[in-house]
Formats: sequence, C-alpha cells, structure tokens
Amino acid sequence: MLSKSEKLRVGKNGFTLVELLAVMVILGILLGIGVPKYIKLQAQSEYDADVAMIKSLAKAAEMYVVKTDNYNNKTISNLVTNKAIKDVILNRKNSAGASVKNTGLRITQVKGTATFVFDPDTGYVTDASLRQVITDLIGSTVY
Repeated sequence: MLSKSEKLRVGKNGFTLVELLAVMVILGILLGIGVPKYIKLQAQSEYDADVAMIKSLAKAAEMYVVKTDNYNNKTISNLVTNKAIKDVILNRKNSAGASVKNTGLRITQVKGTATFVFDPDTGYVTDASLRQVITDLIGSTVY
C-alpha cells in the first residue's frame, strides 16, 4: 500500500500540451494589445517633453526681446548665438515628414532657421509662430 506522500507523486506531473498552448495564446493576445500601446505612449511622452522644452525656449526668447527692446523676429540660431536660449538636444526631430528618434542633433542642427515671431504690443511669441516652430523642429503630433 502507498503512503500519502507517494500517492501525491504518482498523480499528474505537469501540464498538457493543450493547457500550455492556451496560456501561450492568451499571453500572445495580451502582448499584441500592450506593446503597441506602450510604444505609442512612449512616443507621446517624448513629443510632449519636446513641446514643453520649445515653450520654455519661447519664454526665454520673450525675456530676451523685452530686455533688449528689440521685437524683430528671431531665428533659433540667432537666439542661440546671442545666448538668449540654449542649443538643446530634442528627443524627436522631423525627418522627411515622419517624426523619428533623434540621433543627438542640437536644436540649431535640426532646423536653426525656425523663427519666433513676437507681438510688439505684448512682447510675447505669437501662438501661430510657436505652433510653426514646433512643427518645424519636431513635426506634427505623433499620437
């Protein structure tokens, strides 16, 4: 007669092929849904970080034009040369109409001729100008 511990070892020792396949199918479905959403969220966060960086550069440019009392349009390269803004590296850049991962180019190398247009009455960068600079530097939204 078998003892209780020996009876436990005699029973089923593993999973059947059907059970393993069912688990693999479920994992495949979950990965098929999750991975594209993760990639999209990662691209969205990089884009949003770059938009925030460009908006902070616009604020620094506004401070510069008020300080110098010169409200003429300013290119990115001109502002970097005058040390009004830093020559930052963006997460994303516009490449042939598609937003792709940047290889480490500085903002002046991506498109240093992008221009901030200032409202002479307020000294602020115009909304249309800011949108155009964002589009020129990093493309349209990726999500």
